[in-house]
Amino acid sequence: MGLELHIKVPTNASAVSFDFSFFSVEFPQYVCASSGNNDQFVALLSSTAASTPADHNVSFDAQGNSVNVNNAFMEVCVPMTMFNGKTYACPLGASLLGGTGIALPNQSDGNGNPYTAGGGTGWLTTQAAVVPGETITLRFAIWDAGDNTLDSTALIDHLTWTLRSGTAPPPPAAPPVTMRSPR
Repeated sequence: MGLELHIKVPTNASAVSFDFSFFSVEFPQYVCASSGNNDQFVALLSSTAASTPADHNVSFDAQGNSVNVNNAFMEVCVPMTMFNGKTYACPLGASLLGGTGIALPNQSDGNGNPYTAGGGTGWLTTQAAVVPGETITLRFAIWDAGDNTLDSTALIDHLTWTLRSGTAPPPPAAPPVTMRSPR
């Protein structure tokens, strides 16, 4: 599933940013799993900015991991310890899962221990350099990997520009970054 936008960059803009939140029922059962169940979210930017990644994906964690259940930003969940001994502290709690249909209580971890499946990133902000006046393509895509029953979703909001003022030259193109949103 995807959404593709073709946008003319304002002549005084040096970067585009947007907020997103990723949720998946595959969390935590399929974290680092070899089964292939690992739905993905990408934000692909086509821009002539020198810092645009070769694969065009501008949304990833600090280790360069794509957005999926293995992403370091997966912090929205019900705290638990799984049968493999992995503990999920869930520092952002589970409240953002409310009303999403992602939280599935009373799952079994393989040893008969109940847990709540489902987790999310919370709101994140991605910022990437663009060239003033160019037309960019921004493609948001999410897909199911390895199964057709465990779903994931992404919300996108707050597309904005970083504007320069006056006649100052634009700053050097910085590499894309994804960070926790101040929401």
